[in-house]
Amino acid sequence: MMDRNKQGREKQLSTGYKAMPVYQENLSGLVLISLLMLALLPGDVSAASPQVVKAAEQEGKVVYSTTMSVQETDRVLRDFKKKYPRITAESFRLTKEKLVTRLLAEDAANRTTADVVSVNDMVMELLRLKGVLGQYDNPEAAVYGPGFKEKNGYWTGLYGPTAVIVYNSRLVKPEDVPKSYDDLLLPRWKGKMGMDGTKWEWFAAQLQIMGQEKGMTFMKKLVAQNLQFRTGITLLTQLTAAGEFPLIVYGYAHSAEEFISRGAPIGWVPVQPIFMNMVGVGLTAHAPHPNAARLLVEYLTSKEGQGVISSMHRVPVRPDVPADPPRLTQGLKFFSLKPETAENYRDFEKLFLKTFLGK
Repeated sequence: MMDRNKQGREKQLSTGYKAMPVYQENLSGLVLISLLMLALLPGDVSAASPQVVKAAEQEGKVVYSTTMSVQETDRVLRDFKKKYPRITAESFRLTKEKLVTRLLAEDAANRTTADVVSVNDMVMELLRLKGVLGQYDNPEAAVYGPGFKEKNGYWTGLYGPTAVIVYNSRLVKPEDVPKSYDDLLLPRWKGKMGMDGTKWEWFAAQLQIMGQEKGMTFMKKLVAQNLQFRTGITLLTQLTAAGEFPLIVYGYAHSAEEFISRGAPIGWVPVQPIFMNMVGVGLTAHAPHPNAARLLVEYLTSKEGQGVISSMHRVPVRPDVPADPPRLTQGLKFFSLKPETAENYRDFEKLFLKTFLGK
């Protein structure tokens, strides 16, 4: 009897495209990539084959599991359905914790409902390690740099929330705006900074950038600043705009820009290299509708699909699609967590909670 993993592999589709070389350099083993350089790469490289489109239309449906907002999910699926009107697109939106729990439970019970998954890269790596994701050679990934896709084809970058210092422009004088994370240790900020008490990824990224010893020294000094913890980057940005905090240790640049566009007194500072908490997208290993799933993944990572992502003020990670506004990426350098971080993420999470919350 054919084992389940083998069945999944035989259902996968391969295009044979290979990734193009891009500029990169290493910083303590961490990939450091300039989106400005990547923007020199070519545009769309493929169109779905008529055979795949026909097979997808026969399947008639695709189910998308994501952490994107309901509004964003509805928008991308609406545009996908305009392109493929004979395919019904459904979705379920969950927090990353609930999404992982559901996907693992369904996979273990051999009752997978999701065809396509999008969540942050560390969770995508975890799902890959657990055998939940399927491997296939997405032709659109050919224009993505090595830091923006899984090297063996399990997922491709979708968008990249970027962690920046966010401040209230009415409460913080221009000359007092922090220019580095070390500036957050100044006495003037004690008891006046907000921070999300649930997201360990920024913490892990800074340890990888600074080195473990130097990074932990910094974190302990930061804790001594009597941080005000809340849950949710959007909430923290709202509270900063309302004046509850002069600044937050980190928020997301695209979220700050949304507040700025509505007239809120918000500013942001990039501390380079900037941590990109990238969200990836890929197929499930046992997708009920594998051809329709392929079309959705290729659409989301195509120039057209990434243009939709950009129009929603998310930071697209496809190099030939500019961010809106361009300053979200222009001339900036970014890094992502090492892929192997997913294997021991619990250690980082425990250290984060112990360091900041005493748990």
